[in-house]
Amino acid sequence: MKSKENQQKAYEFVKELNANTEMSNSEKVKAFNKKMAEWAKDVAKTTLSDSAINLLRELAVVAIKAELSK
Repeated sequence: MKSKENQQKAYEFVKELNANTEMSNSEKVKAFNKKMAEWAKDVAKTTLSDSAINLLRELAVVAIKAELSK
């Protein structure tokens, strides 16, 4: 699985979780980490390290913040 596909899926997950106003930020982080790890395992047939998942989440958050500030 290519990095761009990982980034796109991370962006989709962050955008989805960002819309949920009933979850705290820490709950959203945990949910993202779980969803991203499961997606990588089931769809991408790979295992992402915790640091890779954190990086993908942070990049997606930055991208969405930049998008919203336009």
